[in-house]
Amino acid sequence: MMRRKLGVLVVQETHLRQEDQDRLNEQLKRKIFIINSSNPRQPNANGVAVILNRRSTAWAETRRWVLIPGRALMVQFPWKNSRQHRTVLVIYAPNSAKENESFWRTLATKWDGPNPPPRPDIMLGDTNVVEDSLDRLPIHSDNAAAVAALRALKRKLNIVDGWREENPDDIAYTYLQEATGSQSRIDRIYVTPRILATTRCWSIEPSDIATDHSLVSFHYYDPGQPVHGNGRTTVPLWLAKDVKFLKKAKHLVKMAVEEAHLAPAQDDTQDGSHTYPIQKIYNALKVIRAKEAQPKMRRRIEARKKELKGVDGDCSCNRNGDKVNASASP
Repeated sequence: MMRRKLGVLVVQETHLRQEDQDRLNEQLKRKIFIINSSNPRQPNANGVAVILNRRSTAWAETRRWVLIPGRALMVQFPWKNSRQHRTVLVIYAPNSAKENESFWRTLATKWDGPNPPPRPDIMLGDTNVVEDSLDRLPIHSDNAAAVAALRALKRKLNIVDGWREENPDDIAYTYLQEATGSQSRIDRIYVTPRILATTRCWSIEPSDIATDHSLVSFHYYDPGQPVHGNGRTTVPLWLAKDVKFLKKAKHLVKMAVEEAHLAPAQDDTQDGSHTYPIQKIYNALKVIRAKEAQPKMRRRIEARKKELKGVDGDCSCNRNGDKVNASASP
């Protein structure tokens, strides 16, 4: 969470007992706060948790609702020291098609009656079902009744699949079944249209821990908040000690200074405006410096990421092609 600067992280299959949760919260009290829900009948099975970054969230002022023990937990916390709150619902749906359908229908009833809990701004977790056949490899449709129950809940809560809204034509998967090589996008984040309007950087990428599920994430910001760029280009401190770079940089700066001395203060153009050669020389020098400062390894990593993304979206490049074809057979 600290490396990726995550404010909220949800996990499933926690298998946490209350004493384990208390111990972890004490050990990590300077960094995170864990809110967990376990199955009281089987503490070592299922389990969902919301993990809050103590440095960036109002973790001590949370409210929580255990909607389905071990399967559905909702947490609400103040947002940005204001009177507004954000409500997050983490879910872990059963794998069986019949139980999966029953889970969505049972969950939908939690907002019926005279005193329902607040509706979530964000619902996320392992759904164990896909709405679109393209979200599975091999391509196939899931149980119609389970899909219908999930869609009914979505309509009731007025939420949409955020990643799919931002990537309508992309194919990506979040879960790999090692035994068969089949893949699916069963880990999803649903958000309200109001939340979706102020999100960016939706991504699916490998997790930092050993798991067969990928990490799905997005960046949520306040409406009207200015967008901060990458900042001014600077030379990394470690590069400032590189002898080859310093020698080349010194030569480039010397050439730029000599060129600036010979350049006129300004040039007049045909339309009556002015250009400033010195600024052009300085800007060209910054571009050269930025290219020199960028390590070759970093450029190679970015290139490999682009290649990997292309391979992930190409079904014909699956490494476990034989297993996938076998799993598709009736």
